[in-house]
Amino acid sequence: MIFLWLLPGVFALALLGLAALRLRDERQDRAQWRRLAGLQPVRPAVFDPQSVAGLPEPARRFLRFAIAPGARLFTVAEIDMGGEFSLGTRD
Repeated sequence: MIFLWLLPGVFALALLGLAALRLRDERQDRAQWRRLAGLQPVRPAVFDPQSVAGLPEPARRFLRFAIAPGARLFTVAEIDMGGEFSLGTRD
């Protein structure tokens, strides 16, 4: 009978502990983002196709295709992603 009285209290303590861990994690996440954003230079360098001249040919080709000459080279970026993963057929 005592067990039935203790069970809700244990459950409530577990929920409070999990909520505290989540809040701490969110605070640390925000602090790290602020730290990273502070590393972004005010005037980032710009892409010069000659800067990749020492790389292997496939890498040079890709970078010259993917980055326009004169594009700003940011050191910090926030990327949003969306979509779904499929781990095989639905069968």
